[in-house]
Amino acid sequence: MITVRFILTRFHLVFALVPLLTFRKVFNLLHAIVCFMLKKNRTVEHPPILLLTLTTDCNYTCRMCLKSSKWKSTKGALLNYRKPKEMDFAVLRELLIEHADYLAVVKLQGGEPLHYSNIVELVDLLNELKIPFDILTNGSLLTEELCKKLVGGYCFGISISLDAGSNETYRYLRRGGELPHVLSNLRRLNEIKGERASSRPMLNASMCTFSENIGEVSELVEICSQYKIPSLTVGEGFDYDTAFTQPHQLARNNKERFRKELVKARSTAKRRGIILRLRFPCLAEGSANSANQLLI
Repeated sequence: MITVRFILTRFHLVFALVPLLTFRKVFNLLHAIVCFMLKKNRTVEHPPILLLTLTTDCNYTCRMCLKSSKWKSTKGALLNYRKPKEMDFAVLRELLIEHADYLAVVKLQGGEPLHYSNIVELVDLLNELKIPFDILTNGSLLTEELCKKLVGGYCFGISISLDAGSNETYRYLRRGGELPHVLSNLRRLNEIKGERASSRPMLNASMCTFSENIGEVSELVEICSQYKIPSLTVGEGFDYDTAFTQPHQLARNNKERFRKELVKARSTAKRRGIILRLRFPCLAEGSANSANQLLI
């Protein structure tokens, strides 16, 4: 649900995006929203927003991700996500050129979008066509070259999936990754932003919580403060019926512990000036007064 709180906690992203929009892009976006609200049979000719899954491949094999799972589920069904595919860049290029004047936002995701074989060419194209875009990434592939292309261009936001406040937990959850390496990339990105006096791209961190990492939410808040990440989105992990995501690891079976850690994290976020967004539907069940305070 889009609430006042929802909008207020995303003002920093809106402020980064608005200067990149033309009247035509804004009009097309508003037109699409009106068509949706009025439940019209037809909408706008040009899409105002594109969500692009550039590749299903990833350089990590995170324990809680179905796309990297090599296990059989407890029900015996084989989880087969090990045949990565990626978008044809020539086709994607034609699509973006056709709708460039009307696209308000392009969201790049995956898999790991920075693992896409044509990611540098795509970023160059988006900047050339003046199409605002943001990226959902694990941050490990933010090279010097890529950072320089992202800073001050049409990339208005980068959301980094961190999931841990310590390298030990990070390595356990996000197999193939090292937290210090990701943080080093973010430090360099911030340095380039400072050198160019640019506020773009704005950063956001996200955390998917289980019993193994719920105790590190406050630590991740501290990391966000240190690395100039103004907002952190924390949500509950779900049971994907794999060898890792078992019921005893989930928030719904550890409610009191999760509530305690989230209250602590909220206090830390307030002290550090970090926008903390919490998404825990299971905590809204039962005692609504105490639980709903965590849903922001």
